[in-house]
Amino acid sequence: MTVFNNGIKVGFGGHEAQISAFRQKMHEGDAFIASVLDTEVDVDSPKYFLIDTTSENQETVVVFSIVTSNETIIEVFEEPTISNNGSSISLFNQNRASSKTTNILCYEDPTVSDDGTEIFIQLLGSSPTNQSQIGALAEFNALVLDVNQKYIIKVTPSNNDTKVNFMLRVFQNCN
Repeated sequence: MTVFNNGIKVGFGGHEAQISAFRQKMHEGDAFIASVLDTEVDVDSPKYFLIDTTSENQETVVVFSIVTSNETIIEVFEEPTISNNGSSISLFNQNRASSKTTNILCYEDPTVSDDGTEIFIQLLGSSPTNQSQIGALAEFNALVLDVNQKYIIKVTPSNNDTKVNFMLRVFQNCN
């Protein structure tokens, strides 16, 4: 087996294949996934997702994917002011044979009084199919989250009754 900085090269019956670092984390049991579908997000009531690393003792890589039915603004904030975490979103190990768990916590619909420091913004949509997507689960869509921190992802649609599908992938032990 040959290790590369962007993955691992392995042999299968005389043939070699390269596995991405993210896929390797999945095989090692250090990759977790969560998803939510909300069918009625409105302009005046943006959808919030909270990622809490306050119980984590190492940097964590996250990749999020959002698909919406209308033009939407996606923002990520660090150090928000939260008075209620909202409803818990379960994070499942992507290696179903692994017993490893994560200390990262994820919530939907937290009570946010101050968004915090904006670290990312993107306008999605304006396409003829009226579907918007961010995060093709590629490395360039990843964020390295600091320990002992809270982050929010804010989804603000341009029309009421917007469908929002949120998926979060968490990769640990990436040092």
